[in-house]
Amino acid sequence: MCLNPLSRYKLSKRAEEDSQKIAKHVQKVPGFNLRTSYPVIPQRVVAAPVKDFQEFESRMGVLDDMMKALQSPNINIIGLHGMPGVGKTMLLKEVKRKAEQEKLFNAVVMVSVAKKNPDYRIIQDGLAYGLGVVELSFGIGDPRVADPRVADRLRAKILEERKVLVILDDIWDKLDLKELGIPFEDQQRMNAETGSSSTKDQQMKCKILLSSRELNVLSIEMGTQKEIVINQLEDQEAWQMFKKIVGDRAESSELQPTGFGIATECKGLPLAITTLAKALKNKSLHEWKSALQRMKSPSPSNFEGIHAKVYTAIEVSYNHLGSGELKRTFLLSSLICRNASIQDLLKYGVGLGWFPQANTIDGARNDLLTLISNLKASSLLIDGSHGGFFDVHDVIRAVALSIACRDGYGLFLTDDDLPKKCSDEKALNDFKWICLEYTNMNELPNELESPQLTFFCLSNKYPSLEIPANFFKGMQRLRVLDLTHLQMSSLPSSISLLENLHTLCLDQGVLGDISIIGELKNLEVLSLVRSDIKMLPREIGQLTRLKLLDLSGCKKLRVILPRVLASMSRLEELYLGNSFNRWEHDEHESQRNASLAELKQLKKLTALEIRIPDVKMIPEDLSFEKLERCKIFIGDAWNKWDSSAEISRILKLRLRASISFDSSLKQLLKMSEELHLEELKGVKHILYGLASEGFQKLKYLHIRNASDIQGIIMDSAGLCNAFPTLLKVINVECCNQLKMLFSFSTARQLFQLQEIGVTDCRNMVNIVDEEGKEDFGDIVEATDQMVKLAHLLSLRLQNLPKFISFCHEYDTSSSHVPLFSEKMQDLQNLVRFCSGNCIMAVPSLKRLTIENCPNLKEFLGKSLNTDIATDITPLFNEQLEGFNLQSLELSGNINIQQIWHNRVPEMSSLVRNLKVCIVKGCGSLKYLLTSSMVKSLVNLEGLVVENCKMMEGVIVAEEGFAEEVTTQKIFFPNLQSLALFDLPKLKRFCSGNYIEFPCLTRLYIIECPLLKAFTSSPVIGDTVVSTEKAENTSTPLLFDAKVALPMLESLIINQMRSLDKIWHNQLDADSFCKLKDLAVTDRETLESIFPFSMLERLQRLEKLLIRRCDSLEVIFEPQGHIAIYSQALVASQPTLVETETKLVLPKLIELRLGSLPKLKGFCHPVHFISLRNLQDLEVSTCHGLVSLMRYSTAKSLVQLARMSISDCDMIGEIVSCIDDEVKDGVVFSQLKYLRLSHLPRLATFCSVGCNFEFPSLEDIIVMGCPNMQLFSRGELSTPKLQKVKFIEEDDGARWEGDLNTTLQRLFMEKVGYHGLENLKISEFELVDQAIIEIWNKNPRENLPFRNLKSLEVSGYSSWRYLLTPSMALGLVKLQDLRVSNCATMEHVITGDGADEVFPQLNSINLESCSNLTCFYEGSSTLNLPSLEEITVANCTAMVTFVSGSSKEQDNVSTSDGAGSEERHDIPIQPFFSNKMMEAVIVTEDGFAEEEKTQKIFFPNLLVLVLDDLPKLKRFCSGNYIEFPCLVVFGMRQCPLLKAFTSSPVIGDIVVSTEEAENNSTRPLFDAKVVVPVLEILVVNHMESLDKIWHNQLDAESFCKLQVLQVIGCKTLESFFPFSMLERLQRLEQLFIRSCDSLEEIFEPEGHIASYSQALVASQPTLVEAETKLVLPKLVELGLESLPKLKGFCHPIHIKCPSLKKLEVFGFQQLEIFAFEFPSFQSTTSDHQLETRQHPLFWINKATFSNLEELKLEKIGSLKEIWRGQYAGGYFPKLKKLELIHFSEQSVVSSFFFQSLPCSLEELVVSYASFNEIFQCEGSGGEGRPAGGLTQLRELRLSNLNELMHLWKVKPDFETIVYNLRALEVLECSKLMNLVPSIISMRNLQDLEVSRCHALVSLLRYSTAKSLVQLTRMSISDCDMIGEIVACIDDEVKDGIVFSKLKYLRLKGLPMLANFCSVECNFEFPFLKDLIVMDCPDMQFFSKGELITPKLQKVKLTEEDDEGRWEGDLNATLQQLKMSTDGSNED
Repeated sequence: MCLNPLSRYKLSKRAEEDSQKIAKHVQKVPGFNLRTSYPVIPQRVVAAPVKDFQEFESRMGVLDDMMKALQSPNINIIGLHGMPGVGKTMLLKEVKRKAEQEKLFNAVVMVSVAKKNPDYRIIQDGLAYGLGVVELSFGIGDPRVADPRVADRLRAKILEERKVLVILDDIWDKLDLKELGIPFEDQQRMNAETGSSSTKDQQMKCKILLSSRELNVLSIEMGTQKEIVINQLEDQEAWQMFKKIVGDRAESSELQPTGFGIATECKGLPLAITTLAKALKNKSLHEWKSALQRMKSPSPSNFEGIHAKVYTAIEVSYNHLGSGELKRTFLLSSLICRNASIQDLLKYGVGLGWFPQANTIDGARNDLLTLISNLKASSLLIDGSHGGFFDVHDVIRAVALSIACRDGYGLFLTDDDLPKKCSDEKALNDFKWICLEYTNMNELPNELESPQLTFFCLSNKYPSLEIPANFFKGMQRLRVLDLTHLQMSSLPSSISLLENLHTLCLDQGVLGDISIIGELKNLEVLSLVRSDIKMLPREIGQLTRLKLLDLSGCKKLRVILPRVLASMSRLEELYLGNSFNRWEHDEHESQRNASLAELKQLKKLTALEIRIPDVKMIPEDLSFEKLERCKIFIGDAWNKWDSSAEISRILKLRLRASISFDSSLKQLLKMSEELHLEELKGVKHILYGLASEGFQKLKYLHIRNASDIQGIIMDSAGLCNAFPTLLKVINVECCNQLKMLFSFSTARQLFQLQEIGVTDCRNMVNIVDEEGKEDFGDIVEATDQMVKLAHLLSLRLQNLPKFISFCHEYDTSSSHVPLFSEKMQDLQNLVRFCSGNCIMAVPSLKRLTIENCPNLKEFLGKSLNTDIATDITPLFNEQLEGFNLQSLELSGNINIQQIWHNRVPEMSSLVRNLKVCIVKGCGSLKYLLTSSMVKSLVNLEGLVVENCKMMEGVIVAEEGFAEEVTTQKIFFPNLQSLALFDLPKLKRFCSGNYIEFPCLTRLYIIECPLLKAFTSSPVIGDTVVSTEKAENTSTPLLFDAKVALPMLESLIINQMRSLDKIWHNQLDADSFCKLKDLAVTDRETLESIFPFSMLERLQRLEKLLIRRCDSLEVIFEPQGHIAIYSQALVASQPTLVETETKLVLPKLIELRLGSLPKLKGFCHPVHFISLRNLQDLEVSTCHGLVSLMRYSTAKSLVQLARMSISDCDMIGEIVSCIDDEVKDGVVFSQLKYLRLSHLPRLATFCSVGCNFEFPSLEDIIVMGCPNMQLFSRGELSTPKLQKVKFIEEDDGARWEGDLNTTLQRLFMEKVGYHGLENLKISEFELVDQAIIEIWNKNPRENLPFRNLKSLEVSGYSSWRYLLTPSMALGLVKLQDLRVSNCATMEHVITGDGADEVFPQLNSINLESCSNLTCFYEGSSTLNLPSLEEITVANCTAMVTFVSGSSKEQDNVSTSDGAGSEERHDIPIQPFFSNKMMEAVIVTEDGFAEEEKTQKIFFPNLLVLVLDDLPKLKRFCSGNYIEFPCLVVFGMRQCPLLKAFTSSPVIGDIVVSTEEAENNSTRPLFDAKVVVPVLEILVVNHMESLDKIWHNQLDAESFCKLQVLQVIGCKTLESFFPFSMLERLQRLEQLFIRSCDSLEEIFEPEGHIASYSQALVASQPTLVEAETKLVLPKLVELGLESLPKLKGFCHPIHIKCPSLKKLEVFGFQQLEIFAFEFPSFQSTTSDHQLETRQHPLFWINKATFSNLEELKLEKIGSLKEIWRGQYAGGYFPKLKKLELIHFSEQSVVSSFFFQSLPCSLEELVVSYASFNEIFQCEGSGGEGRPAGGLTQLRELRLSNLNELMHLWKVKPDFETIVYNLRALEVLECSKLMNLVPSIISMRNLQDLEVSRCHALVSLLRYSTAKSLVQLTRMSISDCDMIGEIVACIDDEVKDGIVFSKLKYLRLKGLPMLANFCSVECNFEFPFLKDLIVMDCPDMQFFSKGELITPKLQKVKLTEEDDEGRWEGDLNATLQQLKMSTDGSNED
C-alpha cells in the first residue's frame, strides 16, 4: 500500500499532457470523444434521393468521378466546374446524399455561397448549423470578416469529427478557409506530423468540395487538386428529362415535335429544361409553339453571364405563372436574399396586405405556404438549408431581379452596382420595393422621396451608418420597414409619420429608446429578433392592432412591464424563445415584470414560444387549448431551440420537485408533438402520472434524468391508445428505475417508429416486455405476433448494465440474455438480443453497431431455456429474417468465438448487401470468415479487423474442405479498403492458394508482429509450399504471385517486427502497378524494401515513407541488378552498363526517410537515380549515410521544392561527385526551403568544385553543423536568398552578402553550436574540446547554445562553479539541468544578475557533489518561472538552495502583516534529500524579528517531498507559510521533525522557536500552514511525531485531501481530531501502518461530551445524530500493525457509503466488527463508556453498504470478526473475502460460513490451523437458510497444514459448489479427500491441486462425470496420488467425457500409475496441451478406450514446444516410460 507521491504526481502530469495530445490527435477508433457532456445534436438522418436528380449517363460518370475523388486518400480539395444552370447544385446534393448514405464521413455539410463578395458570417452560420455547433454569429458584424468565435468552434468541431466533408456551392471568388474555421491547413500539418504510418482513423480527413462557374477560381485561387467538369446534357437526355416532368402527353403526336424542339433549344441546361417543362406541363399546343419561338429568338440580354437560353426559359416560366400572387411572391422572394426565412416572408406579406382573405396570421401562413409550394413545383424556388427556409437558384434570382427592375417592382442594391445593370435607369422613387443589402454606404440622404414605396429593407453591418431624422418623411405609403443590423440610440423621428406601416422589423440591432413605436397605431407585426433590447417599453402596449410580436433571441431582455402584453388584445402570435423569462409569480401592485396571468387576456393567441423557469408560475386556469403552434420550455437550463420544421407543438418540462399536475399542464402534455421530460420528481409512470388519456399527437419523446420513473405506462389497460402510430423517436437517458419501455401490445402499434435510444439506465432489462402477449391468444397467426418495426432506422443501447434482451419472454429459470442495435454499447450482461418466441423484423435497419458487450453470445436466439454454453455459438444464426444490413461494427470487449453460422445459404441473405464490416476488440475470435462465406460478400467495400488478440487468420477453410481450398481462388469483387490493426497472433490472412482483390485501393497492415506471409502457402519458384513448411521458412514473403492487387494505390506496413521481406521476385502480372503511396515503419529485421524487379511496377509511386527500420541497409535490393552489372563489365559493354544502372521513379513527389541507422544508400551500385518529379525530400537519423546523393541524382531534382536533412552523424557532404562527373553544374530550379540540422560532420554541401544554382531558394537553416565552413567550393548562385537562419526562429538569422561568406562568419563565431539541443560534458567521455574552450573563455559572455534543452555535467573536478548569470543568459531554452559527481563544485550559479536566467528550466537534479553548498550564490532573486522539480541527493555540504544577502531566498516571496505581497511565479516541485540539512528555509542575520511576522508564500508549488533528512527540525522559521497550489506533500525519514514551522500556534500564542522545539506535544500542522488544495499527503517514518493536526487549522486547509498514508510513526498517539471530520469529505484512500502508540483514529474527547450529555438528557435522537462518523468518498481503507489501537472512533457508528476495499492486519485481541450499539439506558457514566471493551468498528447496515473486498490477516480468532450476527445484511455487496494467518486449530463453525453474505464470489483461506473448512451440522442463522453462498465462484485454500477435509459428507449447503468456477488447493499436507463422492461440480472450469501429500486419488467417478465445463486441470507434487479418478467397476457405465478440457498438467507425482486404474472409457474432445513431468511410474493413461482427437504431442516441460508423440496417448506414455527406464539403467 506504500505510495510514491512524486511518481503519482509525475504520472498525473504526464496523463494531463497525454490528454492534450489526444485532444489534438483523436484516437483511431471512430467517434472517439474527449468531452464528458455537450449539447445534444439531432441525429443526422440520411436524406432521401435528391428530387429532380436523374441518373443520365453523362451525369453518372461525373458523379462516379466525384465519389472516387472523395475516397482517394491523396485528394483533399476537389472542384466542380460548369456553366450556370448546368446542374452543379443538384449534383452536389446527390454527392452529399451518397456520402451520408455510405458513411464516408462522420459529418457532411453543404453551404451555398452564391455571391461575388460573400458574407463570411452567413457562410459560418450555415456550416455551424450543418455541423451542430451551438455558437452562431447570427450574421452580426462586418460580412467581409469571419467571426473568430464561430471559427474557433467550427475548427474544434471539425477536428473532433475528424472525417468531415465541407461542400461550398457556387463560389465566385477566393475564400479564406482558415478564417471561416475550416482547418484545412491544420489538417495538412497534423497529418504530416502523424506521418503516413498512422492509420486512416488517426489522420484527420477534412475534405473540401467546391463548385464554381469559373475554372480559375477553383484551380488557381482555391488550389483544387482535381477539377471535374460537368457539361450540358445530350439532346436525348434533355428530351428524357423534359418528358419525365411533362408526363405522357409529351409523347403525343401533336406535342412531341414541338416538345423535342423546346428541349433541344434549352441546350442541355437542366435549369432551363426544368423551369420551362413545369411551366408548360398543362398548357396548350399554341403556348408550346409560342415558347419554342421565344427560345429560338432568345432575349438579347446576357444578364450576369447567364446563357440567353436560360434567361429566356426562366422568363417564359415566370410569364406562365399566371396569377399575380405567384409572380409578386416570386419576385419579393428573390429580392430579399438567398436562403430566406419563411417567417420573414410572412411578416412582409402580412404587412403588404397580400392575404385579404385570411383573417388570422395562421391563415396567412397557410396561404403563403401554398404559394411557396406552387413556386417550388415550378422550380422557381427550392428548399432552404434547413426547415423553415426556402431558397432560389442564383441564376433564377438574377433573372428575377432583372424582371423586377425592368417592370418597376423592386430594386436590389448592393455596393451601388445593380442600377448600372438596369436597362432603363429608373429613379428610386418609381419603385415599390427597395432592398439595400450590406451596402458600403457611410451615410444616407436626409430624405428619400419615394411616394410609391411600400417595402423598404436596409441591411447594413457597419455601425457608423446613421439614419437622418427626416429620412422616412417621403415614404407616406410605406407598409413594410426592415432595418437589420443597425445600431441606433433612438429611432429617427420621421418613423412616426409612417401611418400606413403594418410591419416593422428591427432584427439583430443594437437598440436604445424605441418607445416611438407606440405611435404606429396600424402596426400588425413587430419583430425585434436577436436585438439587444433590455426592456420592452410601456408604449408598445398602445399597439392594439398588433397581431404578431417576435422577441426571439433577445437574450438581454430583462423587463417587460406589467400589463403591456395584456393590452395587446388582438395578439395572435407571441415569440419569446431564448429570450425573456423573468416572469412574476402572480399579479400584484408592486410587480416589476409581466406575469403569465396576462396571457389569459390574449384570447386570440394561437402561437406561443416561451421559457418558464418554474412550473409553479403557470396559473391553474391558464388555457393552452387554442394554441396551434407552440414551443414551451418549463424549468431552467433549457438552451437549444432548434427543432424539426414539421413539429408544431413542443414541450420541454423539467421538474426538480414533486408537484401536482393541474389541467393546464396536462393540456400541454396531451397536445404535444415533441416532448422532453427531465428530472420528473415524484412521477413513476409517464402515462398515468402525466397524461392519463395518452399522447395522441406525440411524434418525438425524450426522457432524461427521471430517477423516479418506473414505467412509460402502468399496465395493459388502454395500451393501444397510449402512444399513437405517429411516434417516430423515443430517447431515454439516466432513468435508473426504468426496467422496460413498451409492452408487447404497445410496441405492435408503433408502425412509424424510426429511432430508439436508451442510455445510462442502470436497471433497464428489456425494451419490449412480452407480458400481455398471451392476450392475443390464437386469434392471429404467429407471424402477426411479430414486433414489426418496419421504419426503424436507429437503435442505440448504451451503458445498460442489467439489460437482458430487446424483447423479453419471462422465464425465471433462465439466466440468458440477448442484444441488438444500430448503436449498442456497454451492455455488460447481454447474452442474446432477442430470444424465446419473440420475433423481430427491422427491414429498414442498415447499420448495426455492437460495442463493449462482454457476455454477448447470440444476436437472435431460440428459447430462453436453451443452454448456449455447450458449443461454440455463432453471433448470427440462420434464424435472422427481415434484416438488410449494409454496415456491421463489432467493437470493444465482445467475447464471441464465431460471427456467422457456417450454413452459407442461410447466411448469404444476411450479408449479401453488407458494404462495411468492422471488427474490433473481439478477444476470443480466432477467425473472421470461412472461405465459402467469402462468396456471399459480393458487395463488401470496406473491411477493418482490429485488436482481436486471438485471431490467427482472417479466412479459414471449413473442416473437410482443406484440400479444395488449396486450389480454389478467394475473390473479393468490390472490396476497396482493407485494414488489419493490432492482431498479435495473426499468422496469415487466408489459407487459400490464390486470393484476388480487383478493386482494392487501400491496404493497411499495422501491429501484426507474427504475420510474415499474406497467404499461408507462398509460391517459391513455381512450387506451392505447404502451410507448415511456409510458416517455418527462413525468408517468408508477405506478397507473392498468389496475391492479386491490380488496383492498389495506398499501402501501409507498420510494426511487423518479424517481417524479413515484403515482395517476392515473382508477382502477379498486374499487382502493385498502380501503387501511389507506400509507408513502411517499425520493422526490426528488414534489410531492403524492394527487389529490383519491382522497379517497373513503381512507375506511379508518388509518396514513399520509411521510418524506424533498424536493419535496413538499402531501399532496393542489389542482388538481381549486380548480376547484370557484372555481366556488362565482363563483356566490356559500357552502353549496357549505362543503361542497366539507372533507377527511375518518374512520379515520386514525396520521399521521407527517418530513423534508419544502418541505411547506406538508395540502391548500390546504381549510380544514376532519377527522381525528376520529387518535390519534398526529408532524411533524418540515418547514421550510415556518408553522403546523401550522387551528382547525377542531384541533376534530376528539377522539381524539388523542400529539402530537410537532420541528425545524420556521418554525413560529410550532401552531394558527392568526382571531378570527371562535373560538367555544367547542378541547378535546383524549384528549391525554396533547405534545412541542414544537427550534422556534426558536415563540412560542405559538396566537397568538389561543382557549381550550384538555387534561383528560388528563400529559406535556408543551418543549425547544429559546427564543422560547416562554407557551402560549396564552386560557383554559387542564390539570387533570392537574404539570410541564413541558425535557429528555427526568424530572429536567429545572419547575412554577410553571400552564402559562403555568411557560413564562414558563423563558423568563426561558433554559431554552429546554436543548434545543439542536448549536451553532456563528462570527464569519462570524449568531449569536443571547442566546447570546453567556449566554456572557459569568458565568464561574462553568453554561451552560444541558444537551442540547448538538456545539459548534463558529470565528473568535472576542476570547476568551482558551473555558470555565471551572464553565461546562463544564453541558455534560453534549457529545460533539464543535471550536475553529478563534481567534487570541487561549490555553487552551480554564482554572481549577481540571476533574476532573468532559465525561463524554461523545469527540472534540476543535483547528485553526489560533496562540496556543493547551494545551487545559487548571489544577491539577486533567482526567478525560475517554469521550474517543476528539484532533486538534491548526497550533497552533504548543502545547507540551503539559494544563499546570499537578499531577503528573498529559495524562490520565496515575503509578505508583511498588512498583506502586501510580492509574488514570484515559480511552480517548483522540490525533492529534498540531504543528510546535514536542519531547515529548508532559514532567516538571514538581522531579520529574525521581521521574519516572525512575514508570510512565506510559494504561489505555484505543486509537489513537495522531504526525504531522508536525519537532522531536519523544521521546514522554515516564519510565522505563516502558504502553498496555494500544493497538491502532493510527502515526508519520509525525517526523525527529528515534529512541527512544519518552528513557531507553532498554541491557542492564540506564538511560541518561540526554542520553546516550540522542546514542546513534547507539538502538532505537525497548525493554523500557520495553509494548504487549501492538497490532495495527497504521505507521512512515513517520522519517529518523533506526536500529533499531526492541531484542533485549530486554517479554514480551507486539508479540505480537498483525497489520499492519506501514515507509516512507521511510532510515537503517534492519535490521528484525527474530531474537528477534522468536516475536512475529510473528499478523502478516498486512507492507509495507516506500524504506528505502535496509536490508540484512536479519531480523537473521542470532543464527541464524548456531546454523547454523554445526550445520555444524561435521555435523548436517543440526539445520540443517533451525534454518533455517526461519515466519510462519504472513502473508497479504500487499510489498517495494519497498530498494537494499541482501541477502535476507529469510540463509541461512534461510522458510515462509509463508497468504501470498496477494507484491509485489516494484526489485531490479535480486538473484535473487528460489532453490530449492536451501546444503549444509553444501560450506560450510566462516562467512566463506564470509556472502560467498556469495544470493537474496531461499530457498524450498522449503512456502514459498509458497498464494500466489495475484505481482507483480514493475523486476527486472533474467527470469533473476533463478528459475533452472533448474520453478516450478509451488513455487507450486502461483499464479493471477495480473504482470511489469512489464523492460529486456532478448529473447525470453521458452520454458522460463520453461513453468516457470509450471499453476494460473496471469491473466498480465500491461507495459513490457518483449521482441520475442516465447512462443518455440516446446524442450519442457517437467523433469517438465513443453509447453503446460501450461491454466487461463490472461486475457492482458494493454501498452507492449511491441519486441514483434513473440506467437508466430510454432503452438507446442507450443497449449492455452494454449483456455481464454483475455480478451485485451488495448495500445500494442505494432511488433506485426505478433496470433495465428498456425491458432490457435483458441473460449472467448475479451473482445478489446481499441489503439494497435498495425503491424497491417494483426486476425484471419485461421480464427481469426475460432473466436470462438463472443466477447461484446465493441474495436479502437481502430491507424493501419494496413485490415480486421478478413482472408481469401482460397478460405477462405470458409459465412461467419462471431459467435454471442455483443453489443458492437463501432471507433474511431480511419483506414485501415479495412470489416470484411472479401472477400465473406464475417457474422452477429451478438446485437449490440446498435456504435460506429463516427473511421473516415473506412469506407464499408460487409461485402460479403457481413450479418445483425444486434437492432441498432437505430450510435453515434458512447460517450455517444451516439440514434445513427443507416437500416434496416440497411451503409446506415447509407454514409450516415455521405456525411455526413462532405459536411462535409469544406464
